[in-house]
Amino acid sequence: MASVLKSIVQRTVAGHFPRISALHASSVFYRLTLAFSLLFLTALSGFVFLGMTSNLLGSRELQYCLLGMLVISLGSYAILKEIARGILNIEARLTGRNSAEPVLSCLSTGESELSSIARLTEEMATNLEQVRAALSCRNMELQGIRELSRSDVVFADPREFLNLAMEKAMLATSAVGGVVLLIPGGEGESADETCVRSMGRSFLVDAVGLQGVSEYARDICAHLPQGILLEQRDPLFQRFFTRDCKAVAMVPFSLGKGQEAVVVLAAGAGQSWDGAILSFLSALFQTTSRSFKMSELWEREQETSRELYAVLNMLRIITTAQEAGVFSAIASALFDLFPAQWLGLAYFDPLAGELRLAQNVHRNTGSRLDETVVLERSSSLFQRAIDLMGRLDCHDLEHEPNCSERMIFSGLGLRSCMIHSLDLNGRIIGSICLGYETVDAFGTRDKKYFSMFASGISIALEQGRLLAREKRRSSELEILNRVGVALTSSAFDIKRVLHQIVEMVVQVLGTEMGAVMLLDQDVLNIQAVTGCAGKNLEGMQIQLGEGLCGWVATTGDAVINHDAVASSHGLSEFDERAGIITRNVLCIPMISNGRVIGVFLLANKQGRFTDDDYRTLKAVAASTAIALENNRLYFEMARLVEKERLIRTIFQKYVPKEIVNNILEKDEHEQMTIGERKMITVFNIDIRGYSEMSKISATEEVVEVLNYFYMKMGSIILRNKGMVDKYLGDGFLAIFGAPVATKNPALDAVFAAIEMTQTIKEVSRKAVERFGIPLRIGISLNTGEAIVGNIGFDRKMEYTAIGDVVNETFRLQELTREKSDLILIGESTYQRVKPYVLVKPWGKRAIDNSGGEMMVYEVIARREFASPILTNPAKEAEIQQVH
Repeated sequence: MASVLKSIVQRTVAGHFPRISALHASSVFYRLTLAFSLLFLTALSGFVFLGMTSNLLGSRELQYCLLGMLVISLGSYAILKEIARGILNIEARLTGRNSAEPVLSCLSTGESELSSIARLTEEMATNLEQVRAALSCRNMELQGIRELSRSDVVFADPREFLNLAMEKAMLATSAVGGVVLLIPGGEGESADETCVRSMGRSFLVDAVGLQGVSEYARDICAHLPQGILLEQRDPLFQRFFTRDCKAVAMVPFSLGKGQEAVVVLAAGAGQSWDGAILSFLSALFQTTSRSFKMSELWEREQETSRELYAVLNMLRIITTAQEAGVFSAIASALFDLFPAQWLGLAYFDPLAGELRLAQNVHRNTGSRLDETVVLERSSSLFQRAIDLMGRLDCHDLEHEPNCSERMIFSGLGLRSCMIHSLDLNGRIIGSICLGYETVDAFGTRDKKYFSMFASGISIALEQGRLLAREKRRSSELEILNRVGVALTSSAFDIKRVLHQIVEMVVQVLGTEMGAVMLLDQDVLNIQAVTGCAGKNLEGMQIQLGEGLCGWVATTGDAVINHDAVASSHGLSEFDERAGIITRNVLCIPMISNGRVIGVFLLANKQGRFTDDDYRTLKAVAASTAIALENNRLYFEMARLVEKERLIRTIFQKYVPKEIVNNILEKDEHEQMTIGERKMITVFNIDIRGYSEMSKISATEEVVEVLNYFYMKMGSIILRNKGMVDKYLGDGFLAIFGAPVATKNPALDAVFAAIEMTQTIKEVSRKAVERFGIPLRIGISLNTGEAIVGNIGFDRKMEYTAIGDVVNETFRLQELTREKSDLILIGESTYQRVKPYVLVKPWGKRAIDNSGGEMMVYEVIARREFASPILTNPAKEAEIQQVH
């Protein structure tokens, strides 16, 4: 047991002694190890002493006790070691040493771990206090920004909002003073005002510093949007700021509406500012800029809303106001929108050339001028606005002493006004005026809205005018309808119709007298008259240029005369004959096709003749003129129709229907033209046996058979779209392809010829029955260009064809005498019909004495009818030679 205990102690001491010897005296582990060693040695010494005194040194019990004490000591030592390790780890974390280093490594500073922990704890407490102060400052800054962003700058005074921003900035930064300076060139404040806000202690070097910083702010805004922090060592600081401030922060921001500014805050002598302060101020005043921007946007939105309200109000006026209430609705809308006391509306009368102040109203009293005022256009402000085709601003009416509205404005107490022309699609309506009792009462917004509103007013007035015109049109249509009924029911009794028209117009327009006069040569004859002394005027005649009616008939101009007694164009001739006095008169010319055919006269209306009366009578006069002209044209047309019918009836017996239509559709000059070049087929037929029949029979009997022949053969020509040109005694000449072109004139002619060879048998039987002489025919056809048209002179013309093709056809006719019922065609005709007919070529034949030759073909039959027709064996033999 003693040997075991000895070996354990030796190993423990041997294992830790080097480390213990290496520890610094101030080390916690060193001290714990030293204390433990002292306690262990004391206990061990006590046991040894007890064993020696009690003779138990060699006993087994003492050895067990020592062994137990040793085990307990080792366990305690391990616990102490872990405690020391934990302390060292804490100290390592606080000092930043690597915790992986040996726990028992010595400290290079000679300071104990507990002292180091205490020192570091104190440093941490100091740092935490600084962090708390910084967080408190940041919290105050954030709180300031939050409160500023929550502030409703839209409804607040901008100056108060700027004060709030300055208070938050100075509170968060503990600044000793601050100012807000305008950047030169903005529009927000007057040009003379530079410093718009100032708080706390003054730190600028009088006016020099104020002006210098304001000018320097422009560069800051352009190049340093986040701002700048100036300290005492900066040269600019020494020029502009006092010595009792340590630092200055300058941050640009926007006040809205294009105005830029810069905020300048000063730190006291005991303060230290850094970039964090500048960042806070930049964020705070950027929030301020956004708030002003929101305020500006809100103002624009309100402006847009007001404009929309004005537009909608005007649309309401346009769509709902009736004629009588248009001006009242306009006045109500304008008084709601503008600071005006009086509204006046002047109309331009194009007929009279006058500008009349027709409607007006006062905002407070609702009073109006008693009657329409005719304005002197040369000096009228209303006319000046019309000449400008826009808005006229009169800031002080005292500066317009010569205007024609001076008495009106003076009586109403107006000192300023704005007048705008009213036009629609280039047509002048008049002008409108808003007046107020103070000088320069209307701002930029008012002028803008007024110009915008003027277009709507023009539309509204035009809407009212259209409504009035529609009412007038209804009255006019009623009159015209009644006139139309009278005209249609009495189409041939013009005099009675005119009496009915005059009576209706007099009744509708409320005049004492009315008359219609028609022009015959140079004399106006009264055709219808009604009203006072009307019977005395019946049959009266007025020479052109004589009196009012003669002047109107001569010039074609209408006359409205409100004082016929004093006028040079009076009705003295009427007054003398009728025994009346004409007070006023309205006379309208009746014009047809640009020619005056009469005049329509109305006289003595209660009151004055108006523009509506003029338009109504003008419409009635025009309708009456049209009715008279239509009546004349009706009879003229009836005469022409009867004439054309007679012409057609007579001439269709001599020429085809197409020729008749052509003659009737063209004028005399066109009928006299030479003609036109066309591709035609000339058809010549000659009768064989006619001469023998003429010798043995009477002329009348021969003509009867000849007419029967012409009827049969001519019908075939017409049925196949041809035209009989002229009769040749024992034959006739026909044309195919003129005057109306057909698809294939040559084929039409050949088919007609084939049909004639069948029809001649019937005609021949009639001749045999009467005279005992059979008739045969020969037909020649040729195709080519010819001049076709009306040939002759003005007293005798004939539609015919001229050209070589006609001459060649006659020469070809001589060859047909070789056989009976023979059809011969030329080469040109053959090329156009060869797919449809069977022919027999004759070869080239001489057709004149000059040696000219032509390829000649004999037409046998139509191809589709060849087999049924050719039953004669001789004909069948000829078929073998047919192409």
